[in-house]
Amino acid sequence: MPSRLLAWQIVLLLPQPVLSALYLAAVRAGRVEPSVSPLLVLALLPAASALAGNIGSRRYRTGPRRWYRALVAIAALELLWATITLAMVAFTIAWRG
Repeated sequence: MPSRLLAWQIVLLLPQPVLSALYLAAVRAGRVEPSVSPLLVLALLPAASALAGNIGSRRYRTGPRRWYRALVAIAALELLWATITLAMVAFTIAWRG
């Protein structure tokens, strides 16, 4: 059972940095109009992963508990990255607006 929740937590962490970097590159190249909506949707992924890690950390007293906490720390870093990318896009919108 713990491996299933850990797997979901990892899957939720994987796409956000890559997809947000690709979105920033597309905005910079002028292929898409800047909007904060895609980045807000992408920010939900690490938030959901942190929630899953919190549930897993409370469910188990030993063993996989440290893995859940480590992945919650990674999710926090990804949320920081999401905040930075949102600020970049908001600045771009203000600059062009």
